[in-house]
Amino acid sequence: MKKSAGEKWEEMYPESEVKRYLGVLSEIHNEGLKTIREGFIIVNRKLDAHSKMIASLAEDVTEIKKELKKKVDYEEFAVHTKRLDRLEARA
Repeated sequence: MKKSAGEKWEEMYPESEVKRYLGVLSEIHNEGLKTIREGFIIVNRKLDAHSKMIASLAEDVTEIKKELKKKVDYEEFAVHTKRLDRLEARA
């Protein structure tokens, strides 16, 4: 009687060896996932820190814009200087 492919495979690789091999593969896979998970956590922490820094910078830029609106630009300053010179010349 001829043996089937499944029977040949079972003779070549006993069930205990297959279980051990699959256990090793599972451990290797789990270690890889653990490493990926740890890397993901680190990247998320950095992203959170960068997000906070960007938010802080955005607030600073908003404050600077408010301060600049209070100041007179160069052309306006030149107009006021000329007007002041004319007023002083009259006095």
